[in-house]
Amino acid sequence: MLRHDDLHTLQQQLQFLATPIVIIDTEATGGNLYQDRLTEVALIRFDEHGIHTYEQLINPQMTISPFIEELTGISNDMVAAAPLFEDIADELAHFLKDAVLFAHNSRFDYHFLRLAFKRCGKQLSMPQLCTVKLSRQLYPEHFKHNLDSLIERFHIVLPQRHRAMADVAALTQFLAQASQERGHLWQSALYKHITPSLLPDWLPEHLKQQLQALPDEYGMVLIWHKDAKQPKVRVCEHMYHDMCHKLHAKQAQDWFASIVKIEGFAAIGPLDAAVMSSQYADPKQHAFYTIRLIKNDQQRLQAKIQPLGTQITHEPPFGVFAHPKAAKKAILEWAREHGFCPKYLDILPQTLSEQTPCPIHSSKKCHGWCPQLNEQEDIDAALRQEMTKLPIAGWQQRWPHNAQEVDLVTGQTKQWHVAGSAIQTEDGLWLWDARVFQALKEHFRKPQA
Repeated sequence: MLRHDDLHTLQQQLQFLATPIVIIDTEATGGNLYQDRLTEVALIRFDEHGIHTYEQLINPQMTISPFIEELTGISNDMVAAAPLFEDIADELAHFLKDAVLFAHNSRFDYHFLRLAFKRCGKQLSMPQLCTVKLSRQLYPEHFKHNLDSLIERFHIVLPQRHRAMADVAALTQFLAQASQERGHLWQSALYKHITPSLLPDWLPEHLKQQLQALPDEYGMVLIWHKDAKQPKVRVCEHMYHDMCHKLHAKQAQDWFASIVKIEGFAAIGPLDAAVMSSQYADPKQHAFYTIRLIKNDQQRLQAKIQPLGTQITHEPPFGVFAHPKAAKKAILEWAREHGFCPKYLDILPQTLSEQTPCPIHSSKKCHGWCPQLNEQEDIDAALRQEMTKLPIAGWQQRWPHNAQEVDLVTGQTKQWHVAGSAIQTEDGLWLWDARVFQALKEHFRKPQA
């Protein structure tokens, strides 16, 4: 049960943070973030206006198993007439606004809440403190730090364990006692375990608001600096957390001083985020090479090694290589394997002049597409067909195939046709980009369902 002495003690001990604190606990139909649903939420909020409590059963729109019913004390009958999460989302968001979330195993509560908000078209991004980690630092002499152990160790009396408000009351009593027993460690321990760390005072208010508005999920962040014509682009797994962490890097204050705007765009996954970011990539920057078929003065297709940067073309790249030497070696081996004339392709050593007879034909080792024996159109058609078999650096996927990402929360799906490490656009052209290239490699390394 909530004790007024503990509440007021803790209120005093949290004032140094100068930000609202919410101690929260949730109950759910199980532990799967994507399949299970919340059945109850309870919290205590400490802010400059006082102490506020909130407690609400939630209809999960699914059956509560006998095991979970026995564990939490929440039955199907109890939630049958309870509101849906979407019906309480605005009210709950009001209690969570601008606060730091304290919870035991905070990742569970935070991500269950975050995904519940996402299902009803809202977002939740806030710093958290895990009281399990806090207990480990404050009481390293103890081995167990689960809530049952804390209840026993601190002689906390509860009317019913595993109901949300009962667990919030237990956490409140633990924190109140710990703040007095470990006063010399209290402030530093809280600062250490709030993640991401509290926004620094030197950060302008408009950037604070923009950071807090970033979705805490995969996406693309655009960072606009003063007088810049194009934004800096970052692809992040958790946009809010990742960008807030940068505030505490070396020279962060100087870097943020030139920023005028930060905005985030949610993506289904890493590949979707990479495709989104490609529109802001600098086409002049390149870290790879490819081979293009370019017609010479005689209208023959010849192989040319070219830098490969962000580009949209009519065909995917033929091979991707880390440096020109690798491309040269690959095209020579490829020509030998498929019987293409190196003189026709203009890939003979540069020491040989144009008038020099083809050494391969002269030595009668040419057993393939020789221009002296075949029509040019036939050779060019065969070249285009076989060029798709050139290797791609660090990646075995060469043939056309599909890549798909699914948002497990909303069910939204995106699919791309892929060939030669490029993605086909809606208008039938081919996009190649270094971020997309790396995202595709990671995508196809994962086991496919």
